[in-house]
Amino acid sequence: MFPGSIPTDQLTLQDVPDHSASWDTIQKFAIKFDPVEKDPYQMPRPDVVVLLESGSLVDLRAYLFGEQRRWNHMSRYPDDQAMATIRELVTLIRQRLSARDA
Repeated sequence: MFPGSIPTDQLTLQDVPDHSASWDTIQKFAIKFDPVEKDPYQMPRPDVVVLLESGSLVDLRAYLFGEQRRWNHMSRYPDDQAMATIRELVTLIRQRLSARDA
């Protein structure tokens, strides 16, 4: 486990920012994913529509982690299209957690 990471099986709704949170807040959450759970660098680039429809909680977190790393490496904030996808990921993570904990 990476320092400061939150294993998916221990993740709570309180750990996940709201979809309207700033990029800075979302990326701080994104890097709390431990890529040992699913290595985003070894994943084929998923079809985002399929990921959003049927991705597991781990898949969604791995993709969000990869997006954070990608935008960080470019030293830029995500563009509007990427931010819309990122916000949708955060919403789905919250939904999957709510369903898991129900």
